[in-house]
Amino acid sequence: MSRLLAVLIMLLPQLLLAATPKPFVSGSMAEIRAAQGEQPMIVSFWSIDCPPCYKELAIWRELSARAPEMKLVLVPTDEADAELEVVEVLQKTGVAHLESWQFADDHVQRRRYEIDKTGMANCRAAIFCAIRTDGGRQRPG
Repeated sequence: MSRLLAVLIMLLPQLLLAATPKPFVSGSMAEIRAAQGEQPMIVSFWSIDCPPCYKELAIWRELSARAPEMKLVLVPTDEADAELEVVEVLQKTGVAHLESWQFADDHVQRRRYEIDKTGMANCRAAIFCAIRTDGGRQRPG
């Protein structure tokens, strides 16, 4: 029992860091794309105010378990001051291990526009896209 406790104490900082989203600022979407290279990925935009988003987070949890090679990136479209709530949702929904980014400045509308110039990321709903190797976006039908 004490050995298990010691291991958990050693892993706690890593577990907390895994749940801490990276700061999403100007240029972050390009950084996410560049980091993936030629491999396809899914970027899921969600909000703490979006009940259907919680169902999608459960889907991403399942997908990450079934296809760990698939790159999944989560980006909440909430304001920067919602980070504690975002981390709590990531932990409660079992997706804290996935790469996450959080809007980190006061330019929320600019970040949303940077993500999707059509205005879809402006709504408080889940939006996701697969990034193609040619830099285009492909939305599931």
